[in-house]
Amino acid sequence: MGQITGFPIETADSSISSTQMISLLTKLNAPTTLFSGTLSAGNSATVSNLINYTLLIVMFTTQATPVLAVKYGGVIRAVGGMSSDGNLVSYQINMNYTGNTVTLVDASSILHSKSAGHGINASGLTVNTIIGLL
Repeated sequence: MGQITGFPIETADSSISSTQMISLLTKLNAPTTLFSGTLSAGNSATVSNLINYTLLIVMFTTQATPVLAVKYGGVIRAVGGMSSDGNLVSYQINMNYTGNTVTLVDASSILHSKSAGHGINASGLTVNTIIGLL
């Protein structure tokens, strides 16, 4: 059991130092912008410190709704959405990564109409912000 400024921290791995635990807790409390720019399908970008994060928020250039993304095994998958007047819009992102380099495969949205119609609302969306959460 380690101590961080008077708070007891119990971990399954006793090799985690107080410094590492403070770093983790800082990440939990301070989302960090890892990328700010324009990333379109088929293009790659360097995303600083991406290797340190698994959970991300991704934002689009032309859409106001951010999406929650998970990074695992060389891919980043994201989904999010919103509701308006009974209509639903869902957003999807497919990215690949190696180290701190991300390639956007596709980003699009689908309209789920209250009249039961479905269709691509917007394809070819561009990413303008990636924020690291965890």
